[in-house]
Amino acid sequence: MPRLKVWACITLFAVRAAYADTLYVAPGFDIADAIAAADSGDVILLEPGTFGGPVLPYGKDLTIASRYLLDGDTAWIRQTIVSAPDGDSSSTVIAAYGETALNLVGFTLQGGSGTYDERNEISGGGGMYVHAANVNVQACRFDGGRAPLGGGVFVSGSAWEWNAHVRIRDSEFNGCNADYWGGGIYADFCSLTVAKSLLVNLTCDMAAAGIHSGTSQIAMDSVVVAGCFGGEGGIGLYEGWGRIYACEFVGNGTPSTGFCNDISANNFWGEITRCVFRNTDGLWPSVHIGGRYGSTRFVGNVLENNSTSMATGTLIVNDPNNTEVSHNIFRNNTNVEGGAVYAFGRATARVEYNTFVGNSSLNPSKGAVLQSVTFGSPRFSQNIIAGNEGVAVTFFPDYPVVLDVRYNWWGHASGPYHEGLNPNGQGDTLFGDSVLFSPWLTTPPDTSMLFVVDPREVPIAGTWDLQRVFPNPFNNAFTVSVSGFADEKFELALHNILGQKVMTLHRGSATGGMFTFSVSPDIASGVYFLVAHDGQIRESIKVVLLK
Repeated sequence: MPRLKVWACITLFAVRAAYADTLYVAPGFDIADAIAAADSGDVILLEPGTFGGPVLPYGKDLTIASRYLLDGDTAWIRQTIVSAPDGDSSSTVIAAYGETALNLVGFTLQGGSGTYDERNEISGGGGMYVHAANVNVQACRFDGGRAPLGGGVFVSGSAWEWNAHVRIRDSEFNGCNADYWGGGIYADFCSLTVAKSLLVNLTCDMAAAGIHSGTSQIAMDSVVVAGCFGGEGGIGLYEGWGRIYACEFVGNGTPSTGFCNDISANNFWGEITRCVFRNTDGLWPSVHIGGRYGSTRFVGNVLENNSTSMATGTLIVNDPNNTEVSHNIFRNNTNVEGGAVYAFGRATARVEYNTFVGNSSLNPSKGAVLQSVTFGSPRFSQNIIAGNEGVAVTFFPDYPVVLDVRYNWWGHASGPYHEGLNPNGQGDTLFGDSVLFSPWLTTPPDTSMLFVVDPREVPIAGTWDLQRVFPNPFNNAFTVSVSGFADEKFELALHNILGQKVMTLHRGSATGGMFTFSVSPDIASGVYFLVAHDGQIRESIKVVLLK
């Protein structure tokens, strides 16, 4: 096994190593031998091939990587595989000896059935087990791990100490399963960051097929959660705090014994913002926010083309708390008993500056936009309510409550249609005497305005996000995913490497979704930048045109 002294400047998150030793390991050699020969700060570089695990650094702060580290070629990720050993209980990578900066870069962690965790008295982490250690993961693939907790990754700190920190970026979780919680990731008493990653086809037998986060700090940025199935199909946030930002939830589901398709936030302190929830046809609602002690802001999201067939509601809010639901789009959602917003358990959420359009109820007597049960009475004002099918707002008669829905725009200056109280109204339909709707707004409110809920916070800069472009490179056409929504100042344009605009693709308002563009045949092959701006914020993605 050759050992080479090299100059290395490795950038991984905020970690740098200089004048490190690099140990090259070829297939057929043991990673454990390289670890034994290495010192903290060294690099272990795996040549393409398959290696046996588990990888155990035993407290050394190492960088273990494929050739991706050298040239950024993502092909090395699938060509370099670390496979869990045979046996009933083992993870592919184990970091549980006080590692402070273990870096895993550019390879596949395959299989694994977990490592026994004493505090939980159960095994966890099919792909990677982390306890009271700090690990950075970049451009890795977790494939087919299975464990009782955390089929892909298990991470926990000591109880109430939060002394475990895991950061995952540009990575993929595929086909992992948990017997109980966290098909992709199980996090407890720790901090967890996941950015620009894919969580697909993950399963669990109980809750949170994607990520289960309990009593932890969590940050998710630009993560796609798709095709996951469990008691909670996407992610579960319990008794913790953090931010879920610019993520996309598509086609997740739950069984009849489940609870929520995409996100369940219970006693969660933080925000879910600029995310997209779409195309879920399932038994249960898409998003749940509840708990008496949390304070969750659900802001600037898009919920579209979702449906329920057993439990009802696209977004469930429950319990008296400080939940804020604002600046979102609820579009073309169909629920079995109504409720694009379903309020129960004496819910007191603030539901303001949202857009509700094209929503419907399979039971035409139930409110397509707002459905109240068990005395749920959210503050509901300054919303756009237009073009929804059937009655817009109702409550279950067994739990009578006066619903205050004044100061909303109902799609027409004449207000909502109410047979007895406003028969000339040409907006969406209301009925019943316990729904207060007058006065109403005679013009639509500005749902894209900047706002501050707490004067200590920074205002949100916009309600849209340029998420991804595919294919990239492209030939003559590409599709771009935009979450959120923007006003008439919004523009998408193609710029060359000198910053010059070569083609305007879209100008005007946008309400999220997928947009496909064809470029002019006069534009030459090369590197370009897709630039989006609305006069306040500007985002760009590098694209490559190949003809």
